[in-house]
Amino acid sequence: MTVAFESRYTRPVALLLADNVVRVADPGTRPAARVTDDPVVFNLMLFGRVSPVRAALTGGIRVGGPRPWLLPTFMRKVRCPK
Repeated sequence: MTVAFESRYTRPVALLLADNVVRVADPGTRPAARVTDDPVVFNLMLFGRVSPVRAALTGGIRVGGPRPWLLPTFMRKVRCPK
């Protein structure tokens, strides 16, 4: 499963989860989900200071792509700081 992260402040990056290992995807890989974020809100969400629902409702995080419902599975596998 590939998830692309985009922000207007950084270059886009796609992460590939395969066999419980996360690595940077090859250029041109089509993502299953695309996350467009405001870096401040995204950082606060990753550290548990803002809920994902609030981040999405305020527009700090936008999720799209052909299979966005796979994002929760990806986020459970990726270890986030807390």
